Amino acid sequence: MRSRLLFAAAVLALAVPLIARQQAATPRVVTAADYARAEKFLGAATTPLVYNLTVQPTWLADGTFWYGSTTAAGTSTILVDPAAMRRIVCTPEQADCKAAGVPAQAAAGTPAGGRGGGRGGAGNQALSPDGKRAAFIRDNNLWVRDVATNQEIQLTTDGVKDFGYATNNAGWTKSDAPVVVWSPDSSKIATFQHDGRGVGEMYLYNTTTGHPTLQAWKYPLPGDEKIFMIERVVIDVPTKKVTRLLMPPDAHRSSLCDHVVCGGVWADVHWAADGRQLAFVSTSRDHKQAWMRLADVATGEVRQLHYDGVDTFFESGNGRV
Repeated sequence: MRSRLLFAAAVLALAVPLIARQQAATPRVVTAADYARAEKFLGAATTPLVYNLTVQPTWLADGTFWYGSTTAAGTSTILVDPAAMRRIVCTPEQADCKAAGVPAQAAAGTPAGGRGGGRGGAGNQALSPDGKRAAFIRDNNLWVRDVATNQEIQLTTDGVKDFGYATNNAGWTKSDAPVVVWSPDSSKIATFQHDGRGVGEMYLYNTTTGHPTLQAWKYPLPGDEKIFMIERVVIDVPTKKVTRLLMPPDAHRSSLCDHVVCGGVWADVHWAADGRQLAFVSTSRDHKQAWMRLADVATGEVRQLHYDGVDTFFESGNGRV
């Protein structure tokens, strides 16, 4: 009996490597279903399933702040008092939120505060904090729609192909949702004109049965001379006045990720509680320099509050650079 078991074990030991070699010699056929299954795990499909990713605070004069939080049930507005260690979920009837002028819950699936980006509302729109207007992109320009009447108003007129407003494209990821930050009183929008002119393109062919289809979009690669740049603007919605911030264009970067949209919101951009100033961080292409700045939204004047950078040296034929 023992000899039989030893013989069976020896046969099995010889068979396993042989089967493995046969399997390795037969290439696996990757089907369209395999690709479709893999696509389900890409960011465009998984990001809407993840909640409470970031906190983008809007600070109030008394030291409290509020932020929008996306949950499985929709979107909530949270008021936080750091000193008292209190956290309040705002509703239309909540007294503390009403006294502070904090907007109550926004439309389901839309970030409170209209911060736009990868989680715009239905139809790739960004809802204002008061829930009365929704910003969206059409023909490279920024528009708003009155939620109650569906009346549409065009805010910008000079947007063109590869130089449009609120464009959400980092190359490696893109969306039709506008990149905006509404002011707390819902009267102004901070956004940018996205300059992709001269940036190289990426091509994707669909080779299913029949004629192939081609997708092409702007996609800067490491080492390219031209990358995406953004020219920051503030738009007064009632008057449609566009104020361009008085500063050179920024690289399409943020301090949190290799995109201006991180976790579904425009990173590093915050309104003052009174809507008169806009604070933001400019980040260099290589993420080694950052400038904290404050803009007067009425005049477009910008002043620097803080600079942080890392000096990097390397050896070359001519010495240290």
